[in-house]
Amino acid sequence: MLNIILLFLLSFPMIVKAGSDMIFINGFEEIILTPPDLLIINEVDYNQLGIDEDEFIEIYNPTDFAISMSQVSLFLINGSTNTSYARYDLDSHVMLGAGQYLVLGSLNVLAIAPPNSLSQELTGSIQNGLVDGMVLMDLFDNSVIDGMSYGGDIVTALIPDPDVNINVVVTEGSSAPSDPGVGSLARMPNGVDTNDNSLDFLINAGVTPGSENVVLAPPDLLVINEFDYDQPGADTLDFIEIFNPTSSPIDLNGVTLYLINGALNIDY
Repeated sequence: MLNIILLFLLSFPMIVKAGSDMIFINGFEEIILTPPDLLIINEVDYNQLGIDEDEFIEIYNPTDFAISMSQVSLFLINGSTNTSYARYDLDSHVMLGAGQYLVLGSLNVLAIAPPNSLSQELTGSIQNGLVDGMVLMDLFDNSVIDGMSYGGDIVTALIPDPDVNINVVVTEGSSAPSDPGVGSLARMPNGVDTNDNSLDFLINAGVTPGSENVVLAPPDLLVINEFDYDQPGADTLDFIEIFNPTSSPIDLNGVTLYLINGALNIDY
């Protein structure tokens, strides 16, 4: 009878919380998962030029082990009222693999996220008031896993959610800068958390949802380096060469080349 009971238990996937460790049992396989307190908010883009249609929040597992997403939720914080205004439960993903990213974003962003990243739709907007923020929480013990604010400090905020209903610290150290509408707020170097938002998050010229944050130079450093518009006979070898003279990659998103008709002073 004992053998029958054991086989029955092992035939169903289950997650067991054992103190600060997570144990995943799937068939006869047992995997020890790292607790979620090592997850970090790695990149945020809440503001774009014009309509904010490309918002996202990137969660990253910087460890060498899979991390359980059981009872992990993200709360967005309104800095004007110091209360949460949105909740996103992330436990449907079960686990976040070593070095893996989870992108919570608009459908536009999810369409271009790398296939090896996890994704979840951002069903509302991320506020871009003077001061706002977010906290990643473990609802098993209502502890803050990671927090950040942008545009100013949020010392404490109330999570009025019935599952939580506590005050939490949002800003780590001092706040991250405000998103100017071009680029994102990204941890630099990628995945590094010193527990000071002002040191960890920089305004990056590019956006990298679901992949490593790389310092990108602004596109205004690009130069037209060489061109050939006239050859003997038929002009079949025309070209224009664009050059990046910096030591950093440059994001070409939104960059357009216009050819100008000097007689009419308009592009053609």
